[in-house]
Amino acid sequence: MSIIDKLILRPVPDVEELYKNSHVKEELPEILKILALWGKNTTNLWRLHIILGITATIFSILAAIGFSSTGIIPDTLDDKNNSTVIMQAAVKEIKQLHDQKVASQIFGFLAAVSISLMTAFNLGAKSNDTRNAWRELNAAVLKFNQNIIGKREVIAAYEHAETLIGGLIFTKDGISSPGTGQPGTGQPGTGQPGTGQPGTGQPGTGQPGTGQPGTGQPGTGQES
Repeated sequence: MSIIDKLILRPVPDVEELYKNSHVKEELPEILKILALWGKNTTNLWRLHIILGITATIFSILAAIGFSSTGIIPDTLDDKNNSTVIMQAAVKEIKQLHDQKVASQIFGFLAAVSISLMTAFNLGAKSNDTRNAWRELNAAVLKFNQNIIGKREVIAAYEHAETLIGGLIFTKDGISSPGTGQPGTGQPGTGQPGTGQPGTGQPGTGQPGTGQPGTGQPGTGQES
């Protein structure tokens, strides 16, 4: 085991030590090799993500705080000093400011690169996906080692774990340059407005009614 392995916590255990002289090592050695490879990939991605995160944090702080200078006029100068000493102090100050600017730019660049790599390749999510796949396959291997499931179930677990890992995706959100696509060249529509004429119906010609008033006579009954 290397010094790094001793100093840095491993996210997954060592497969060789975990299944040494076991039933699964005799029956499914290929699965154990795959499990060991996934464990190694998980550890490397996990460590790389932590290193880039720490690097981005440290260099971002250094780029933000910068360095303090000694001042153009040193405290030791008095009225007896001539302009030559003052000019030498000014030149020293300008040199310090230039060095500070260069250092801040370098620190900012390193911080930007670290953040861009984590964002572009999504190392955190990829490390978690690989670790989840390792856990699922390792659970199946443990069950097979205890004669709970058979080889068919272990192979099915391997197939599903492969889908959890997926492929390498490059995300452009963090470091992409502006798009160079040309604006669309489609012409505006040439359809003509409608030509329908307004309706020509005439108003109704019905005449008013000609009925005459009633001609009934009043009653002629006599008093009794």
